[in-house]
Order: sequence, then C-alpha cells, then structure tokens
Amino acid sequence: MATEAPVTAPTGALAVPGARLTEFGPHGLGPFHARFRRLLTSIAGRRQSEIRALLQREERLVGSGETGQHRLAYRISLLVLRDYVSSGYYPIVESGRCLLAPVFESTALSPDKRRVALQRTYEAARNRALLDREQAAWLRRASEALREQGYDALPVIEALADGPPLVTVEQVTTSRVPTDSRGLWRSVRATWSMTPEMSAPGREVAVLVTDRRAPAVPLGIAQFRNSLGKFYETYTSGGADCQIVKLAPSATSKEWDRPNPPVNGVKWCIRSNINYQQSGVLVALNYVAKNHDTFMENFALKATPWWTAGRQAPHMHS
Repeated sequence: MATEAPVTAPTGALAVPGARLTEFGPHGLGPFHARFRRLLTSIAGRRQSEIRALLQREERLVGSGETGQHRLAYRISLLVLRDYVSSGYYPIVESGRCLLAPVFESTALSPDKRRVALQRTYEAARNRALLDREQAAWLRRASEALREQGYDALPVIEALADGPPLVTVEQVTTSRVPTDSRGLWRSVRATWSMTPEMSAPGREVAVLVTDRRAPAVPLGIAQFRNSLGKFYETYTSGGADCQIVKLAPSATSKEWDRPNPPVNGVKWCIRSNINYQQSGVLVALNYVAKNHDTFMENFALKATPWWTAGRQAPHMHS
C-alpha cells in the first residue's frame, strides 16, 4: 500500500496516510446489497455535506418501510456511515468498494486549519445530538415553563456580586416536570454534552448545585459513574532544554472547547509535560484501585446491553 493516499474531493486533493484508510463493507444486507452499491455510486466525489444529506434521505426512505432483518441491517449501515462522514471521514468509492479516509490526518492540513476543522465538527456533532436525542425539544419546554414561573436570573447575579453563594448540593434522581431539580440538571447538561443523558440508566449520580437564595436557578451540575471525559491542553517542547512559551494567538484564545487556554511567558520543559502525564496516570490508577468494585460493576452493567444486542438479529458488522 502506498504511504500516502490521495483523497480527491470537490474542495481539492488531500494526502492521507495509506495505512489509515479503513474499508467500510457491511455484511448481512441480503437484497439491499445492490441498493447499497448504487448508493455508493451516487455519493462518489460529492462534498461531505451532500453525502451526509443523501445518507439521511436514504435512511428515512428505508426506515419508513416494513421491518425485517436485512432492512434493519441496511438502515444501521447507513447510520454508521453517516456518523463516519459527520466525524471527519471522507468515503472514497472505487469499483464498488468504500474506503474511509480520515481527512483530519492529512499531511496537507496545517495545525491551525486542523484545529478549526475539528472545532466545527464538534460543534456540528453537538447540534446533531441535541436534535437526535430530543434535547432541543426538552430545552424548549423547560424555557417555556421557566418563563411561566417568572424566571429571572438577575437577582442571583446581583447576589453573587455582593458575596459568595450559599451553596446547596442536591442529588437528583427522577424528573416529572422540566423545572424540578432533575429537570434543571438535565437542562444544564443538554446545553454542553454530546453524550446521551445516561450511559448506564439509573446508575449515574446526578448532582445539582444551587444558591439557597434562589433554588430555581442552577449554578452548576456534577455527574459521577458515567463515561464523561474532560480534556486539558499542556505545552509542548522543541527539545530537551527548557524554554519560555511563546504561542500564536490562535493557540491562546479562549474557545468553547478550551475554556482555560495556555498563557505565554511560562518556563516549560519536556519533563514538565511528562510529569503532568505521570500525575494523571497515578491519580487515575489510585482512584480505580480504591473503587475497583464500583468500576467492575459499572463496566458489566454498561456492557450487558451490547452483549445482549449482539445475540439478536440483525447480526452485522462493518
């Protein structure tokens, strides 16, 4: 295989490492296999936005018909391929085969262009998550309910300006109306998370933080026992020696995915980066060791639905 595979798209040609190409070939489609081949022909050479629209339209057409093993397998294949395209993969169609090329790994993209492209992809994924999981509808209902109750955050802001909040931490479980404690927690979470509300239904520990002076105004939320990740950025280094950090404005700006950006003027060594990583690993290992029973129980609970689904039709993989 060639070391660089050219990806030709309407926006131009990009070089992607050949080893990073992944073949997308779903099995178990039965009579829908020919239809899938025709679909691949129709998306060849199109823009990613056009490909995503064609896949969504085809999925709706298939979903409106009768159910059956092969139809369900085809529909799942369309959804999987759509998600690949949405996350930055471009489908290369050759001789009826579909190869997925990770566009963000192209050597032709500068770090700044790659960062901008990833940011737009994450924003689009978050917006789709709000729609796909009916979170947007939930937020609309919650906003209407808050307006009917005369919701006003201004007094809370003024109170916080006068002094620290009188914090109340409340564990929330079920929600019956959009404005109860669990409803407020869900509303806050829906505005920033791209993950489903519960990866292990009933197992997460959801916490709502409010000010006792205004219990209807959430100050923050917390969640435990679920698969949520937060990332941080550290400095890099040009060699073994220490250096004073001097980054470009594009790397120090405050963004939605980088609320605490790095600052210039810091003395940084490659050893500092290693120490950061070592500290993170040691803290994680210590925490898992102390809570091993909970981690094993949650892992088994989350894995069981996938294991059960794999025993049922349709049986397919890509």
